Amino acid sequence: MSDQLIELISKQTNSSNVVFNITKRMLKNSEMNATAPIREFLNNESIFDFDKMPDAHKVYMECAILHNSESIVAKIRFGFPPIKREARFWVYGLNNFTKPDENILMTKLEDKLVVIPLNQEDEHLTNIKEVLRSTVLNSKFKKELKRRKRNKKFKAFKKNHIEQALFNTRLGLEG
Repeated sequence: MSDQLIELISKQTNSSNVVFNITKRMLKNSEMNATAPIREFLNNESIFDFDKMPDAHKVYMECAILHNSESIVAKIRFGFPPIKREARFWVYGLNNFTKPDENILMTKLEDKLVVIPLNQEDEHLTNIKEVLRSTVLNSKFKKELKRRKRNKKFKAFKKNHIEQALFNTRLGLEG
């Protein structure tokens, strides 16, 4: 973790921030624990309050991922697992910009939640405000997200094998 990079970001954003480590399991499950420092940051910055959220609900909001002088619009999901009352969150698309055991900084800039992987060089983040103002959704990234969403859709259905066999038999006899 680059303390200089965190200091540079803190000066530019003029708000508090929180740094957390992303593990292999978090990336695999597409879910991160909202630990006490993360919940405190979200609450103090008036971004989100887990205490006011009912069990087994999910809330989505827009955020930005800053990576290599580029700002990508993303969604963040806050919620609780169906069985446990453990606060969780996930930034969609974050796994495209980070690897396990890397640090992530979360801050607020101009009423927007900003997620910054700290695996990048200092020069890419010299002017965070300008990068964020020119927020453009990278078309390649947008297509990747759509493709992933499309592949994850699975609809189960029940198949009547006896009815299918009768239909196939009739069709064969008619042939």
